[in-house]
Amino acid sequence: MSEAVTALTDVVERISLLARDAGLRQGDVLDVARLSYDTGIPPRTVEALLNGDDVAEEDLKARVSTRFQALRRTRLRADERAYSLKQIAESFNASGPSLSAVAKGEGLPGVEHLLGIQRFFKVHDGFLLAEDTTALQHALQQVLKELECRTAPWAAVSDRHGIRRTACRAEQLSSQNQMVVQASLAAIVDTLLSHEGKA
Repeated sequence: MSEAVTALTDVVERISLLARDAGLRQGDVLDVARLSYDTGIPPRTVEALLNGDDVAEEDLKARVSTRFQALRRTRLRADERAYSLKQIAESFNASGPSLSAVAKGEGLPGVEHLLGIQRFFKVHDGFLLAEDTTALQHALQQVLKELECRTAPWAAVSDRHGIRRTACRAEQLSSQNQMVVQASLAAIVDTLLSHEGKA
């Protein structure tokens, strides 16, 4: 079993345990449609990977094409129509025809095009290239983080006192300032928990 498959299996097991402990159904937490949206991986493939099935990887051209098409299909303009290749390409000073081969799975984008596409659709670097197991494992890390926050003993207290909103806003600060805010919020949560008899 490859490292990527092992990492994926581990995170799925961790999510399943946390969901069960919180009284949630695994299907409510592991939303195939959301994971497909977040990764650009077709829903059937997401489902198979979550079930631990062996899934053959597409070749790189096909993978990039599949994910590029998923971005165009799921991230729509304000009028709910897909962006044209020309609109996408112009956002990073390229031409529409230069993306045509990528969309058809007949070619790979150069680094500038690759980064331009990912920036245009506001997805993380590596979105188009990552192997399916790696892409899904990356998306599941976010699900795990959300689930851990929901099931943490301090979550209800944090929500009641607006601490979670403050923590989310703090993510926009520099690393040094984030550390200061995190330490301050941790002290506040500890105080609140002790006052509410939950510490």
